[in-house]
Amino acid sequence: MPKHFNLAVDADGIALITMDSPGRSMNVLGPEVETELAAIVDRVVADAAIRGAIITSGKPSFLAGYDLTEFLRSFGPQLTPVQVYENFTGLGRLLRRIETCGKPFVAAINGLALGGGLELCLACHYRVIADDPKAFVGLPEVKVGLLPGGGGTQRMPRLIGVDNAVEWICAGADKKPDAALKDGAVDAVVAPGSATVMCWRTCSLSAPIRWKKTEPYSGFTRVPFFSNSASIASDFALSPVASAFRFCATRSRFAVLVHSIENGCWSGNPERS
Repeated sequence: MPKHFNLAVDADGIALITMDSPGRSMNVLGPEVETELAAIVDRVVADAAIRGAIITSGKPSFLAGYDLTEFLRSFGPQLTPVQVYENFTGLGRLLRRIETCGKPFVAAINGLALGGGLELCLACHYRVIADDPKAFVGLPEVKVGLLPGGGGTQRMPRLIGVDNAVEWICAGADKKPDAALKDGAVDAVVAPGSATVMCWRTCSLSAPIRWKKTEPYSGFTRVPFFSNSASIASDFALSPVASAFRFCATRSRFAVLVHSIENGCWSGNPERS
């Protein structure tokens, strides 16, 4: 019996996946949450009667990102390098599974979606956000010395363009629904309480073949991205800041985390950070 999620499938074959972690005011990611979500995704994919899935929250907020206390435990000195690697790449593998599973996943963002919460939405095929003062999205990892670790450094530039993605990732600012829609990070802004309905229509009217993305963003690239050229200058001749972003994105995020801890930039307290 899942602890953090509820799965309900309606008569039209649309699965509603509702996050609602007990004992917390906000949903957060962690190893237990990832394991449960992975099992639900596998069920959605394996069940031929399920045509698509909507991911939403049973709380006023959507998903507040990764629990930094759990994150630090995942890289403790007691772990082997293999364990650290598995912990570090687990979220990315889960989100890639959602992205390439062959069925539409739609995010009904009813409140804030930050960090890993937004990365979950980016892995979905359609994103609807409520027009609510308490609803906003962002990638604030840079504020604790990190970069997005669940594929956000790749999906965001492909979705909204490199220059916009640099601002989102390197500034770490929160974005209100209208600003997110303008940049292309979400597909629709709807009245509060109607996000799930909009997502249901998206799932029910979608042709399954559209969602079989065996290659990253194959056939879905909305904006030009950098080429495979070895020359960064030729790729970003008109965008020096994008060149810097590409350079930084190749560096170890874990090394940045260690540096921030050693230099007192992060206290290890998720409330303070």
